[in-house]
Amino acid sequence: MPQLNPRQLLERLAHNWPVKVLSLALAVLLFLFYRISSLEERFFSVPLELRISENLVPAGPYPRNARVTIRGDQDAVFNIMEDDIQVFADFSDFRREGVFRAPLQYHRQGSALNVDYLEISVEPAELRLELEEKREKLVDVVPNIVGYPARGYELGQYFVSPEKIRIEGPKSSVEDLRSLMTNPIDLTNLRSSISIKVGFETAPEDMLRFPDYKEVEFRGIIQETRLIRTFENIDILVMDMDDEFRISSELPSGSIKFQGTQLILESVNPEDFSLVIDGSFISSPGTYRLAVEAEVPSDVLILNYEPEEISLRVEAAEEAEGL
Repeated sequence: MPQLNPRQLLERLAHNWPVKVLSLALAVLLFLFYRISSLEERFFSVPLELRISENLVPAGPYPRNARVTIRGDQDAVFNIMEDDIQVFADFSDFRREGVFRAPLQYHRQGSALNVDYLEISVEPAELRLELEEKREKLVDVVPNIVGYPARGYELGQYFVSPEKIRIEGPKSSVEDLRSLMTNPIDLTNLRSSISIKVGFETAPEDMLRFPDYKEVEFRGIIQETRLIRTFENIDILVMDMDDEFRISSELPSGSIKFQGTQLILESVNPEDFSLVIDGSFISSPGTYRLAVEAEVPSDVLILNYEPEEISLRVEAAEEAEGL
C-alpha cells in the first residue's frame, strides 16, 4: 500500500467531513447512553446539619433529615454508607433574627471520596428557616404522673432529681416558661416503688434543648393505702367475773376508731371488735370504776376508743335473783 504524504492524509480526513463528524458524535452519544443506562441508583436519608451563628437558634420545626440520591457504578454505589455523605445548610452569615433561605450542600467523606464517577443530588434543594435570638433559663421539673396504683395501694411520696434543669431555645419559647413537664410516668396497677429515668414532654414548635440533662430520675414510693374507720355501738363485756356476782347497772355501748390498710379494713366487721372489762378484780358487792380495753384484729391499729373506763354497781347474785 503506497504511503500517503501529509497533504494527502489531510485531504482524506477532510473528505466528506460532515458525515465523519456526525458519525463520531453519534458514537459518543451511544457510549454516554450506555454508560448512563448501566449506572446504579440508590436513595437514603441522612441527618441534616444546620450551621448557625452562636446567638441564634431555629424558631420552629424544620426537616431533620435530607433525601440523598447517588448514581454511579454498582460497586461504588453499594459501598457508600449513609454517613459518607454529609448534608448541611449554612446560615452562619446571618447575624440577626428573621426568615432566611439557604441551599442544601453536601460533603463527601469516607468511602465516597475516591469514587471517580458519582452523581449526588439532595432533596430538598433549599431550606427556609426562621431564626430567633437564643435564650437560656433554669426551670422546675414537674413529673407528669398518670394512672393509679393497684387497688389498695397509693403513691406516698415522690422525688425528682434534679429538681431544676437548664434549657436553651428561641426567646419566644423560653421567656415565659417557668416549669417543664416530664413524659408520662405510668403508675397503673403498681404494687411496689418505682425508680426510672424519664425525658421531657415538649411540643415540636418549642425547639427547646437541654444542654445538661436529657433525662431526670423519678422515684415514687408506692405503699398500701391506710384508712381510718370508726365502729359505733360496740357492746361492753365484763370478763372473768366470779359467778356469785352480778352487774346491776346498765352497761353503755362504746365506739372504736382504728386505722389499717384498705384491703384489711374491707374484710373486717363490727363483730370482730369488742370492748372488755376485767371482772376478776371484783371481790365483793359495791361500786367499781374499772378500765375498759379494746380488742381488735391483729392487723388493725387502735387510734382511740370510748369509754376508757366505766363505773359498775355489783351485787351478790342471790340478791339480784331475789329482786
